[in-house]
Amino acid sequence: MLKKIYRKEAIEYKKHHWKGKALLLAGLPAWLIVLLSFSFLAIFIATTIFCSFTQRIDVKGEVITLPHSVNVYAPQQGFVISQYVKVGDIVSKGQPLYEIDISRNTTTGNVSAAQIEVINEKIANAEDIIRKLSHNKEETSLSLDSS
Repeated sequence: MLKKIYRKEAIEYKKHHWKGKALLLAGLPAWLIVLLSFSFLAIFIATTIFCSFTQRIDVKGEVITLPHSVNVYAPQQGFVISQYVKVGDIVSKGQPLYEIDISRNTTTGNVSAAQIEVINEKIANAEDIIRKLSHNKEETSLSLDSS
């Protein structure tokens, strides 16, 4: 019933009526827009055909030089004491490159130095035993000869 209160023409007018005024601005001429579009398209096509371009892409891999570099490993861990060669020097097989200290330090001191000291003591004890055995051998042979 409410629809019949207003005329159909009035409702249509309200639907299609603008709230404000339309302001039509003079734009660029159509021939200029067409000319700019075609020139842009021609430049784009000419660039892709006649020019070379690079593209950046991310890849995973490894760069290997020629001749290949050689990895040198020490047989044991340690600290470099002396360096016998410099970067870029030509080296041959078997040539020493670095001097490495493989000793370990603990709270009681240098383990390698302590081991060297213990070994030297054992050598001294062995030499002392050999001397005593030689002396005893001489005394035994003298006592056997005199009897």
